[in-house]
Amino acid sequence: MGHANEIARLAREELDAVEAQLAALEPLIKKKAALQAILQNAEALTQGAVPINGAPAPTAGVGALPPHDTGSTGGTGGGPTITFVATHVLKQHMRPMTAPEITRGLLDSGFKMNANNPVEVVRSTLLRRSDRFEKVDTGLYALTGWPDSVKQRREQEVAG
Repeated sequence: MGHANEIARLAREELDAVEAQLAALEPLIKKKAALQAILQNAEALTQGAVPINGAPAPTAGVGALPPHDTGSTGGTGGGPTITFVATHVLKQHMRPMTAPEITRGLLDSGFKMNANNPVEVVRSTLLRRSDRFEKVDTGLYALTGWPDSVKQRREQEVAG
């Protein structure tokens, strides 16, 4: 019996040591996931970015929207959804944006909206889709998967 108790004690100590090492790795695991998300966003931008500043929306090649989901999160006729295009706009800018800025990005990309107040439709989508978007400050929205360092960026930091 004494030998089994000693083995159990040693196994518990070893298990505690392993759990402590795993806990120390948690920040690295989170950082890896954040860096993978940033890399994925950057790679997506190299394959085609949403045009801004009133440029016409290309239908293919650089500047065109990537293949889109046609899920039930809005939109009609099988085109891209507000969620999809808003995600793409945020990925392009890599900073939190206001609903009016995101709406401008949607419209500039050629997204069609038949709404009396498109900004409120976009804002409603941003708030409703908490799986995809996060309100990070008054009136500012970011992608939920972004690391805090990106969520804290502001327009002047990115431009400057």
